Amino acid sequence: MLKYGLRSQSLQHAAASISELLNVRFELHDSSFRGGDYFRADVPEGTIYIQPNYDVLDDEPFEASWPSDQFLLCFAGLEDDKWARYTKLLAPLESSQTAVFLKRSIS
Repeated sequence: MLKYGLRSQSLQHAAASISELLNVRFELHDSSFRGGDYFRADVPEGTIYIQPNYDVLDDEPFEASWPSDQFLLCFAGLEDDKWARYTKLLAPLESSQTAVFLKRSIS
């Protein structure tokens, strides 16, 4: 899994911006596992999530290195290398610090 911190004024705005940038369609879902409302897009490479960085069950950020009032952009699939076509499109957001690569983890 590839995980990015995402700065945005709202979860909906984050999903709309990333949807346009990556040319994917997000659908709204709800799960306490993902911090309440979150957006999900299923693509051939796996699943892309945009979620709050706040764990409502544990009352703490999912990623301590990122502000709890901001969002996470996660690319979950079997092979992280297959996400390159999407992550390359994040370059303008990374240069403006709107998106910040946080970590690569094994799910």
